[in-house]
Amino acid sequence: MFDFLNREGAKTRRLQFPSSRRKPGSRETVDWIPAFAGMTAFLVFLVFSSPARAGETYDRVMARGTVMCGYYFWPPYYSVDQATGETRGLTKDLAEAVLGLVDLDIKYVEITPGYNVNDLQNGKVDAICGDGPYALNSIRYIDFARPLFYIPAYVYVRAQEDRFREKLDLNVSDAVFVGMDGDWSLELKEKLFPDAGVVTVTNITDPAQMLMDVASGKADAVICDPLTVKRFLEGNPGTLKPLSAEPLATYPYGFSVSKEENGLRDMFDTATLMALNMGLVDRALAKYDPDGILFFKANPSFILPGQE
Repeated sequence: MFDFLNREGAKTRRLQFPSSRRKPGSRETVDWIPAFAGMTAFLVFLVFSSPARAGETYDRVMARGTVMCGYYFWPPYYSVDQATGETRGLTKDLAEAVLGLVDLDIKYVEITPGYNVNDLQNGKVDAICGDGPYALNSIRYIDFARPLFYIPAYVYVRAQEDRFREKLDLNVSDAVFVGMDGDWSLELKEKLFPDAGVVTVTNITDPAQMLMDVASGKADAVICDPLTVKRFLEGNPGTLKPLSAEPLATYPYGFSVSKEENGLRDMFDTATLMALNMGLVDRALAKYDPDGILFFKANPSFILPGQE
């Protein structure tokens, strides 16, 4: 379910201008004040219902020196300690590494999966940190900056599962997936396993719940990323396994902005490039993936001598 911003304006009354024609000999007079008042109201409506000016968000960010950065609550990419209020996660580490290069502060704003288009277009956030085309329809409405790295999506089943030996075995009515509204877990299921059943969780649910639903037998399979599964297995060892060594899909991970914000996107592109070239992205990834097996690295922008 994707809830995008409604661009339709309210219904307006058609203006009826008095006719300039008069019957011969008529002494009829015409009061133009209501007509002009109506036209003024109509013009005001057009101005305030028009799309945001191109570059408006970039100008606002430069003026205040702070990026209103949207994030998804998705441990360990981003989480909040309820006792101390401390925030942590890979998304935060990378956002600060990239935006620190251009001397911009960050104010983090929680957003909900499936509402990224709304939140960018209505100005709730300037950009989304740690975003990708997790709902493919969003590609029509927002732009994604150069990827910091790529996240593979795998199918996970119970560790003792022996009914399904390969991915195609899951595209049957007897198999049940669990997925989240507004997330790839549901969209990839619908596109790649249309014949399978599905149970859903709301888009404000801790993603670990989907994994628990599979481990407990409520569902048979879930499409998820390795870092989220790694965190789950630390507390629930030996419960899940990937069905295949090959991912179903691979998603870019980086910053997203509204379509008209070319200047802001260019800033993120270049800052991301420098963070990659300076090794800042590798340093952040190593904290969460010390063995270098959970993510796919973005290609560098250069080739070292001898590696042509």
